[in-house]
Amino acid sequence: MTEGGHLPKLMNFQICDVHKALLSAPKVCDMNYRCILTKTGGQLEGMEFGDEIPLHRNGSLYFMRVWVREADFARL
Repeated sequence: MTEGGHLPKLMNFQICDVHKALLSAPKVCDMNYRCILTKTGGQLEGMEFGDEIPLHRNGSLYFMRVWVREADFARL
């Protein structure tokens, strides 16, 4: 789930040694979202369902708050 979202989102993640996940603006647009960035933050606007996901800015990075559901399987 995302802050400001109405429905759970499907996002693909790759497992690697990072401290922050990166989100690709072109891939977000391919998922039918409009990406709006301003000097104070921004938002992702869903073209299909009309949901708005706020983007927060910290320096030169934009981030969104997400909640990840616990996996129902174990990785080895």
